[in-house]
Amino acid sequence: MTEVASVSVTPFAPVNFAFDDLKAKMNRFTIRFDKWTQNQRARVLKERNDFAKAITESRGNKFLFVDSTDAAKRARKTSTNK
Repeated sequence: MTEVASVSVTPFAPVNFAFDDLKAKMNRFTIRFDKWTQNQRARVLKERNDFAKAITESRGNKFLFVDSTDAAKRARKTSTNK
């Protein structure tokens, strides 16, 4: 003979996660982060080009300087080809 224990199920209180508020905050963060990332990429490219220019002037050689828009286009092409 098996005995079945009676199980009392108590309902959980409704939880409000405020998904709309969280979604709005995440969207604002994403916009700010994308702008920051774009600015940092442009800053790094400028610093790299300035450094290459200084080396070029000191050596008398010519180097190819990269435009930030060209680098972004190449990055998009290589990321979609993988």
